[in-house]
Amino acid sequence: MSNSERRLQLHERVLLSLNRILGKDLVRHVQCESNERHVSLAGTVATRDDMFLCLAVARTTPGVDSFENKVLSLNR
Repeated sequence: MSNSERRLQLHERVLLSLNRILGKDLVRHVQCESNERHVSLAGTVATRDDMFLCLAVARTTPGVDSFENKVLSLNR
């Protein structure tokens, strides 16, 4: 199976959405893992707004039923 035919895993879909909405510079500091329909986000972002955007993106990605937030804002 080629890469273009492979179905994206849930964590890959979340990271692609984060890249599209927040940009690659922000997302390179955020890691995402998935197990079944549960997503875990971890890492650091510059602002609380960025942190909340990460959570909103993860929560609204199709296929995500639950998520865990370990993303921290550097500017509290």
